[in-house]
Amino acid sequence: ISGAGADEAGGEDISEPLPAILAKRDSAVWSTRAACLAQVAALVGTEREAELLHPASAERVAAAALAHLSDPHYRVVLSSLSCLAKGAHILAPALEVVLERLLPKVLVRRGDPKEPVRARADAALAALRAAFPAEVLLPVLGRLLDQSSPRARTAALDLLVDACQDAEATAYLAHGAHARPLVHKAGALAQDKQPELRRAAVNALAALHGAAPASFAAQLALMPLQPQLAVRRALGDLAPGLESQIQHHARAKAAPRAP
Repeated sequence: ISGAGADEAGGEDISEPLPAILAKRDSAVWSTRAACLAQVAALVGTEREAELLHPASAERVAAAALAHLSDPHYRVVLSSLSCLAKGAHILAPALEVVLERLLPKVLVRRGDPKEPVRARADAALAALRAAFPAEVLLPVLGRLLDQSSPRARTAALDLLVDACQDAEATAYLAHGAHARPLVHKAGALAQDKQPELRRAAVNALAALHGAAPASFAAQLALMPLQPQLAVRRALGDLAPGLESQIQHHARAKAAPRAP
């Protein structure tokens, strides 16, 4: 596409009104569907970016992104992932509403057979991590660990590892009530019969420990003894200092309280 309305970086026409762009979402023609979110992404960084801040428009974009992640044509999926990678920070309020449904669809694309799809899925996930604080992202990941699909749970655990590297995750996980469901769910999955799921769970436990060691040790100590010991054996050298932290927690808990 060329002409005065074409975006110089991506070649997408940004002269059309936003409602006309979004109307392409459900076209029977794959190239028209792909153009929908490609044109939306092209608005980011232009004077028209402010149009995406309107709640109703942002909700329509979020709904289109969610739908197009499951599109049968990979180029439509690519457009959706690219839109998320470029515009997640602007669309965050609308994306938060659908985040629990959106994340699994993005995560599964990390294992797509096409390398460009995998690369854009990684870019979209990085943008979503940056767009949402730990207090939003980590509880969603915790709930995704309840899914029935081992592949989906493995992908959620892998993203949890990445999310634990963010500085604000440390402050969030330092609160026992926040760390507890993640530690206990990942601890249970570390004993799963599926090797890949076990691997991902152990890595997630190590990342949780690295982000907030004292809080992790306290929550692990609350698990029944046999599962707790299994987690401690599985972690081994991946969680340096864990044994002394658990012992410290046990001593502090047993110490009499001052009158």
